[in-house]
Amino acid sequence: MAMKRCPVCGEKYSDTYKYCPFCEEEEALRSGNAPRRRSGHRVAQSGPNLLSPILIILILLMVCALAYLLFGDSISAKLGFGKTENIPAASISEPAASSSSGATSSGAASSGEVGDQNSGVSSEELVALPDTLTMSSKDFTMKVGDSPVKLTVSDGGSYTWSSDDDGIASVSADGSVTAISAGTVTITASNGTEKGTCIVRVKGTGTANTGTGTANTGTTNATLSKTDVSLKAGESFTLSVSGTTASVSFAAENTSIATVTEGGKVTGVASGKTNITATVDGKTLTCIVRVK
Repeated sequence: MAMKRCPVCGEKYSDTYKYCPFCEEEEALRSGNAPRRRSGHRVAQSGPNLLSPILIILILLMVCALAYLLFGDSISAKLGFGKTENIPAASISEPAASSSSGATSSGAASSGEVGDQNSGVSSEELVALPDTLTMSSKDFTMKVGDSPVKLTVSDGGSYTWSSDDDGIASVSADGSVTAISAGTVTITASNGTEKGTCIVRVKGTGTANTGTGTANTGTTNATLSKTDVSLKAGESFTLSVSGTTASVSFAAENTSIATVTEGGKVTGVASGKTNITATVDGKTLTCIVRVK
């Protein structure tokens, strides 16, 4: 069986037909008669269809994008993308600080910044630690120029030592306290979880014993009305000196924490600790003021 092409409609049909079946069918439709069905089929004369390859490519791209969204990290890890080499940080050692008297004080903190630096405890955390360590002394007085006084903790463990004012007294890593200038400081030993404190009262040559708050003024005994006071910012109290008729001069060590008038009225300014001094006949009496 051979195929031939209709010269009218251009369709191919079997040579078993005498006339083109497609033309006869169209003629029957135009005349309103039902077309007579005959065997055979129209051979489409269309070019290649490009839709199917494009659709397949789009589907593949969508599948790849979805796989990357779901498993991209795992794939990158297996292929070794994004790996970085860990570079160890260089350790930096800081030289130990030295006090003005030549004694090493690696554990000492600057004034107003008491902190257990070696154990990673900030000044605020250090203040909040329980004062449960037993010190060899809780309060003592020394003069400028005296030999260093060594403080110890009863259990003999390893501690970090600090002074809340190195300008008055500094402390070395082994707890040795060196007097620098007249005033009162707190020396702290801490292991990071608890602490112990000692008040150190430093006096200059010929000054009064500031640990008792009295000054010998010839035949009289001058006494300060208060030696340690806590108050809130904005609150006030008045210091007075008894036992002498000499004039008294009051001064505040740190006016940003507390101020004092000529009459001895002390007013808290901001949180912290400072000393209020009363000078009588060239001798000094000290009151510790703690502002909350």
